[in-house]
Amino acid sequence: MKLNVSNGGSCLSSVWLMLVLLAAGTHRTAFARSVKGGFQVDSEDGRLSVPELVSKYGYNVEEHTLKTDDGYRLTVHRVQSPGRTNGTVVLLMHGLLCSSADWLMIGPGNALGYLLADQGYDVWLGNARGNRYSRHHDTINPDNNSFWKFSWHEIGSYDIPATIDYILDHTGHRRLQYVGHSQGTTGFFVMASTRPEYNDKIIQMNALAPAVFMGNMKSPLLRFMTKFLKTLDILLAMFGVGEFMPNQPILHEIAKHICPPNSTVNMCAHLLFLLAGYNPSQMDPAILPVLFGHTPAGSATKQLVHYAQEVLSNRFEMYDYGKVKNV
Repeated sequence: MKLNVSNGGSCLSSVWLMLVLLAAGTHRTAFARSVKGGFQVDSEDGRLSVPELVSKYGYNVEEHTLKTDDGYRLTVHRVQSPGRTNGTVVLLMHGLLCSSADWLMIGPGNALGYLLADQGYDVWLGNARGNRYSRHHDTINPDNNSFWKFSWHEIGSYDIPATIDYILDHTGHRRLQYVGHSQGTTGFFVMASTRPEYNDKIIQMNALAPAVFMGNMKSPLLRFMTKFLKTLDILLAMFGVGEFMPNQPILHEIAKHICPPNSTVNMCAHLLFLLAGYNPSQMDPAILPVLFGHTPAGSATKQLVHYAQEVLSNRFEMYDYGKVKNV
């Protein structure tokens, strides 16, 4: 297995990380302008599901459902460009609070999912447990807090291996290319260290904004959460015992009105910086209504708590339940 690493960014910045890939491959359409000129995006794309979004721009799309060993049912989206294939399978895994839409929302000619499909790749977009496309379990309802008793450790131990196995079984391939962003890299490194047999199933792992040693994380939200880790009950009371920031369609409507693309004061941008860290030069305000139509896509509060623990310890380690519960 080979490993490519791209540093920088944070949990909600995959849209901007994909900008570095603009020069890769041929553009399918003239839908989007250059980075310098900004994106030409359709704000209504924030209302569309991933299959609707892919179909809108003329690509083939499939929706597959798979099950993990611990009973969660996950949705995987497959994207292909009609008439183009190079026989290589690639899995793209999103970051915290995100979904498969991350790899598509800045449109053909720009988004990595489309760029890879244009080059003939067989593109599969994963969805971790708990986001809008993976909210089912064999026996537990998402309204029950027990559904949300997982962090990115379980995503790496169960979700990513199950997704890889499903894709390889479905396509008949022995190995695939892997691209992870932020939590998509954290989960991969969990899998690679706890289930090393999966290393042989990866041609190359490409890490965009890898999130492993978190001591220098600048996210104001995670820094704030570290102050309450010693009193976890207070922290959970503030952010929710189970689900953190579920996706709500109303966010798209709000964003349309309070996120004007040409404004120098953009409330949505400041909200985003609160979560992901301040980086205005890497953000095109035109995408904010689309972004907030898909993000946050839902996650467990425990995922953020686990990251906050990493910020405090600067170690890559399992979830810390405290000395007594750890035993």
